[in-house]
Amino acid sequence: MRALVLIFGVAMMFLTACDSTGGAKSKPKSESGEDLVFPTNIHKGGEYKSVQEIRTQARGLIDHRVETIGEPLSMITYGYWEPEFVFNAGKMSKEAEYVGFWIDFKEDFTYEYGYYDKTQGGGRYHFRLDDFALLMLDNNEDMEPKSWTANNNGDAMALVGNHDFGINNGMQIKMLPIDDKPVRRK
Repeated sequence: MRALVLIFGVAMMFLTACDSTGGAKSKPKSESGEDLVFPTNIHKGGEYKSVQEIRTQARGLIDHRVETIGEPLSMITYGYWEPEFVFNAGKMSKEAEYVGFWIDFKEDFTYEYGYYDKTQGGGRYHFRLDDFALLMLDNNEDMEPKSWTANNNGDAMALVGNHDFGINNGMQIKMLPIDDKPVRRK
């Protein structure tokens, strides 16, 4: 009986450590072993009074732009985007470091992002064609808004971080268009 309980216990530990595809669950990790987050959600320090204050400013700006500028642009709402390279704090990401991450800008000025088949979060955005300004506000109340210049040539989109809202963004992300969410290779 004790052996049966032991075997059952080991089997349960194995099953809870595996996902539905039978592979081990794992959070994406950098080469240094740190958990990777979607690149637009990397915390950036800044000279602002509170995160809530700048989130309120960003929310008002997105609302104003959606009301006055209107329609989303297909150049950003096409399919999914995956980060190929991230330049942050003077360092370039390794090749394939962000494989599996994706973001989907929707036509209702919302977006979702995730890792392979798992949606990790979302938010609201607005993209303005006259100056290529992309403003993103995550649904996570602890996340600062991010402001980018989004240069798109059809084959790729380069997000160049701006220093709006007193945030030292300064990041650059090369994004590639893809038709569907990335699929984990076995």
